[in-house]
Amino acid sequence: MDLQKFMKSDSSTKLELIFKNLDFVSKLETEELNIILLSLEYEDRIKILRNIDFLKKSNILQKKERIIILLINLREEDKQRLLLDREFVEKDLNLDGVVIAIIIMSLEFNEIKLKMINLYFDKISRKAIGMILESCPRDTIISIIIKEEYKFSKVVIEEILSSIKVDLLVDIFIEYKEVLYEKSITIYDIIMRASEDVQLKIISKLLEIGITDKEKKGILTVLDDKQKDKLDKSIFMQEETEYKLQVSHEIGGKYGKIVVDFSKDLEIYKDLDELIYVNPMELKDEERVKIQELEEICPNIRISDDIGLSTVTLEEYKEAENWIDSILKGINTKWTNIQKVAYVDHVLGKNITYCPYLDTEIYNSEEIQNSWNLINKKMGICYGISVAEKYILSKMGIEAEVVKSKEHAFLELKNIELSQKDGEVVKGDTYLDSTWNLAINRYGGIPENFCNTYEEIRKYDIIESKGIDTETHKINENGVTLGLDKRNVREIFKSIEVTDKKGNFPLQKFMSMSNKIDAFGFPAEKAIEIQLMLLSSYCPEFAICQNETASILKGILSNIKFNRCVVNRVYEREDENKQPILYVYADLPEVGKRFYFADKETKSFVELPEKEFEQKFECYQKDLEKQNGHRPWEDIEESQEHLYKNSILEKAKNVGGR
Repeated sequence: MDLQKFMKSDSSTKLELIFKNLDFVSKLETEELNIILLSLEYEDRIKILRNIDFLKKSNILQKKERIIILLINLREEDKQRLLLDREFVEKDLNLDGVVIAIIIMSLEFNEIKLKMINLYFDKISRKAIGMILESCPRDTIISIIIKEEYKFSKVVIEEILSSIKVDLLVDIFIEYKEVLYEKSITIYDIIMRASEDVQLKIISKLLEIGITDKEKKGILTVLDDKQKDKLDKSIFMQEETEYKLQVSHEIGGKYGKIVVDFSKDLEIYKDLDELIYVNPMELKDEERVKIQELEEICPNIRISDDIGLSTVTLEEYKEAENWIDSILKGINTKWTNIQKVAYVDHVLGKNITYCPYLDTEIYNSEEIQNSWNLINKKMGICYGISVAEKYILSKMGIEAEVVKSKEHAFLELKNIELSQKDGEVVKGDTYLDSTWNLAINRYGGIPENFCNTYEEIRKYDIIESKGIDTETHKINENGVTLGLDKRNVREIFKSIEVTDKKGNFPLQKFMSMSNKIDAFGFPAEKAIEIQLMLLSSYCPEFAICQNETASILKGILSNIKFNRCVVNRVYEREDENKQPILYVYADLPEVGKRFYFADKETKSFVELPEKEFEQKFECYQKDLEKQNGHRPWEDIEESQEHLYKNSILEKAKNVGGR
């Protein structure tokens, strides 16, 4: 192809020729290709960017310089839209951290840059973060710390602070020390994250403005030996023995904090509270008991867990342990291990709810993904629930392992005895999915995700009507062949008095009444009203356990004839915290639209006219994005019976069991 002639063509002709001549495009020099791309009309450049197959075959994605030209010359709103779709950025465009950082730097608004840093902090380097922030004024960086709206995690804030100029960093620590402390961020965390040359600059600046002996001790503790040798020891400690003590503490673990040796005199850790995170899940029983002794010396230590995303105070940890102790007190010492597991799983299901605001703008993974927070707040997601249950079981000497698939976590019970259909007792490993048991345990049904083989647990990943395998439980190792049949599951739960003497679960009576309501043939509007009243009287806390209630609603409303039915979440417009509220929207033949919301105060479903409902409630931004900006009752789609757009169950498919 004649390049000169090609360049004189109009944009649409160029685009057509580009798509038809892959070989020509792939052989172009980078500079030539970039000139061609820039010569296209904007909409034609967008068409190239959307054609992933062409981008791959033409080698545009293989060379950073080529894709960067396309991306940084996007309009501001298109850049933002692109970056917000992380799956597209990483999986389709296969962009690395360098390219992502360049796009973020090209953004116009500083606040948007900060949001993108938060979204991609695990992809872009500390150096790149520093370069992005160089263009941001001091007030913008400070807003990261003091504005809760950004929802930056502790790790992200530490990365950002360790990336900015030393003078600004020290100024911020002096001015906002208390705010940072509330977020469990200390100067020691920043020093540990900083490069070696920056570490010494930070320390020099701190010494210049004056720091306490306690702070000097902390700094000595976190520095490696090579850096300590560069310091003037006399500035830090008056006595050589005290200096040696401070440099002898072991630093390690997930957080890079002091590893406490509970066999030593705990007085050696005095004044080092901010550098001590203790994970009780890693400790032996005799070590765990000594946490109380350590508390008297270092009252402000933080407590971590096996998840390792965040920490809690000692008081919060003790509150969680007290609740665990209350569970263990309900255990009959004569029970078999599987009876104890059944009891723990049942109690967790009765008390813990799946996080109702997952995948919204108010979700904070550090807050929810912590075992002690999960127990105290009575909500979590699959990984945290599995870790918490594993810990409780370990206190009874029952071995379990948290198993993670691509998007889910559940338990593998190890070396446990199970009765088989023929009466034989077999010892081995089996799967327990505590998260998928939440709804059925809360509402008193048979927990069918209790003690499954790998083959059984994988069956429920299949959505037969759509021919889709969600692969929720798909893992590499799948040797688990031990399970329980339904009769034995029923017998176990009968033996711990969850069922009646005949082995009937409480949910059976509820579902029987619900089926009778259907059988009476009430008009659709009346049937919904009665079904909602039945549910609220059966489970008074229904408005709090929203995911579990949504799962049950999907079952009891399924026989009512709708044009459309949506079970989802909204928040009150006047609520600054945007706490989720469950609602049911039903578009009924001949009747029209009906709206019901779960009222936590009256413990009932309240019906509102459409206009009043819209004035009172709003959808979460992320839920709107999933619906192309439409609220479910506005969505223009072909009407279908029993159509549920239930986004709060997306991360916990089949939460109610088989």
